[in-house]
Amino acid sequence: MYLRTRRERLGFTQEALAARTKIAQNTISKLETNARARPEFATVAALASGLGVDPRDLRFGPDPRESPRRPKVRIPA
Repeated sequence: MYLRTRRERLGFTQEALAARTKIAQNTISKLETNARARPEFATVAALASGLGVDPRDLRFGPDPRESPRRPKVRIPA
């Protein structure tokens, strides 16, 4: 289970998950977007506990099953 996918399914913002786990919001953001992330086990354990998953099942980086998020562009009328 990918960090962002699980977080969003539970309805948590990054800030809410940070408060719940005592992991910095900036760290959560980096783990959700960086496929090469190598967090310490304590970080993985805290996030997994906060999300209700086994630490061995938690994955980092973008979920390959989701389409990339594109910036919203406003087109003038």
